[in-house]
Amino acid sequence: MRYMGKQRLVWSVMQAVQFSIYFFAFLLAEAMVNNRAAEVLGSQAVLPTYAVGLIFTATGYILFGIFKNILKVISHRKAVMMIIGLSASVFAAGLIGLSSAPAVLTCSFGYLLAFGYIGGFVHYSLAYSWQGSRHLGKVIGIAAGIAVFAQYAIQNLAGEAIVFLIAIFISSIAIILIAVFPKYDWILEDPLPYSREDTTDVRKALVLIVATVIMTAILSFNDSLMVLKDAENEVSLFAGTRLFYCLGLIIAGFVADIAERKYLPLVTILAMFLSIVAAAFLSDPSYFNLNMSLMYFYSGFYVMYFTVSSVAFAPLTHTPGLWSGIGRITRSLTAALFVVVTLWIPESMSSLSITIISCILSMLLLMVFFADSEAKRREEQKKAEDNIDSEINEPVEEITSEKEVTADTMTEEEPEERRIMLFASEYGLTPRETDVLKLLIMTEDGTQEIVDTLIISRRVLQRYITAIYEKTGTKTRVGLIRMVLLGTRRE
Repeated sequence: MRYMGKQRLVWSVMQAVQFSIYFFAFLLAEAMVNNRAAEVLGSQAVLPTYAVGLIFTATGYILFGIFKNILKVISHRKAVMMIIGLSASVFAAGLIGLSSAPAVLTCSFGYLLAFGYIGGFVHYSLAYSWQGSRHLGKVIGIAAGIAVFAQYAIQNLAGEAIVFLIAIFISSIAIILIAVFPKYDWILEDPLPYSREDTTDVRKALVLIVATVIMTAILSFNDSLMVLKDAENEVSLFAGTRLFYCLGLIIAGFVADIAERKYLPLVTILAMFLSIVAAAFLSDPSYFNLNMSLMYFYSGFYVMYFTVSSVAFAPLTHTPGLWSGIGRITRSLTAALFVVVTLWIPESMSSLSITIISCILSMLLLMVFFADSEAKRREEQKKAEDNIDSEINEPVEEITSEKEVTADTMTEEEPEERRIMLFASEYGLTPRETDVLKLLIMTEDGTQEIVDTLIISRRVLQRYITAIYEKTGTKTRVGLIRMVLLGTRRE
């Protein structure tokens, strides 16, 4: 067992390294596609090429989810993965070596489609390897941060084309090796703990998708404009400001692991507002670097939100191969739409108008997160109420018999009701809580009977009972009766 634990740890670390390699190669790929489009087709073709490339990337992720379900034979899955990996390498070489416009576009879109499929595989691997881990956010954040730093170093310190090819080959070979020679037969056996019935949490899925759409919309105005400025050589997307992306990813990774991503949405929104403030200065080139620094910092939180949420959510669904990449799919399709919209925004709208729209979208996002938080709170409250109902309505014959056995120990000066009053005073119960306590101790009434007697709602009764339990240190009605009448200690 100890050996298997170490083996599983090594396997999980391999998946994290694979994700880092993939993320690094994918970042280089997007940059290379944009650069080649600018060189061969002109700067005006960069954004349309970028938009179509995003659609092909999303399609690749979707195809992995589909093939993961329909390919039941392990040899078929391995064959497809080998073909996709080799195709990515061929398209990458063609993207660099060819110069005609049709060839460059074909290689660009073919490469992004293939790497989208590989991305689906990598995200599924993460979902499998790190399911239920308290360190999922840190693993993804650090792996992605290393990838961004490596991209920055290579594009600023090394020959971009040759290193790009090397990264593609390494990434493709690593993924093919893991697919063909897995330590576990998971590529065939579906190891994720999903039910054969559709158990997808619809509300959680909708929140993830809607939040990603809104976040992408907010970022796309700014991001698309910076991509265009980079193609026109007015700014550099890969200068020192790029390191703020790395910083955002790593910080967001640590935040994601606090209370199971409870605070990640809020912190992401705070980072997003900083980006929106910077967008107000888009009309002034002297503020471009400030804008990009804050945009990249927010991007780290934004990417971590939809990546970690998707990977953590996937094991709970019937089609984890698709859901593990749903954040990236949503992001790519939404960004493609808004990239097209951005084509005329710089001429027709001021930076202040873009900022106002972004603020409106941010408020909408806050409403989505607030509604989700309220729904979670109501679910937890309902669950707690159901538990209390079951406690109140359970039989108390055992306590009744114990009361009879010890009844001779009670004196006339200290009847049952007096004991209850003294107990309530000792533990600081309010008059209304004392009324509830009396009915809990002196009767066998269930929830509905107590509600009818006191003429209060069920929710109010639950609050009183919860308060009584908290003040007295008890957990059940039986424990409370024992404590009041038999003098037992707290549970």
